[in-house]
Amino acid sequence: MNIIKILVASMLGIAGLVDLKWKKINIMLIMPYLLAGIICNIKYEVLSLVSIMGGIVIGIIVIGIGVITHGKIGCADGIILIATGLFLGFFDNLMLLMTASFLASIIGAVLLLIKGVNKNYELPFIPFLFISFLGDLLLWS
Repeated sequence: MNIIKILVASMLGIAGLVDLKWKKINIMLIMPYLLAGIICNIKYEVLSLVSIMGGIVIGIIVIGIGVITHGKIGCADGIILIATGLFLGFFDNLMLLMTASFLASIIGAVLLLIKGVNKNYELPFIPFLFISFLGDLLLWS
């Protein structure tokens, strides 16, 4: 496993646990990973600048949706996606978001049907990003 995969897995794992426990993410938790993403791209040149910028835009769009919906989607989710975009680029970051969204929708539907939670129940999203990333590592890497 290369350093980029280790960094992404550790960031999503730690942030996922924090999101599960407190449903909040401190930006200072993510900052070292943002810096590491920039350094890794300068040192290893794995991704093109266009791919990196596309990956970052995915996170910015999620933040924008969070602002428009008055916090229905947390800004921390977008910031995490900016960080993963630095490491993964556009297509892999988009796939991560889509897979995590699919998993979250399944769990949300199950919670609605079985537990009887209402539609305003807050479901932490970062753990789904972590599970999606691990699934990608196990299935495709």
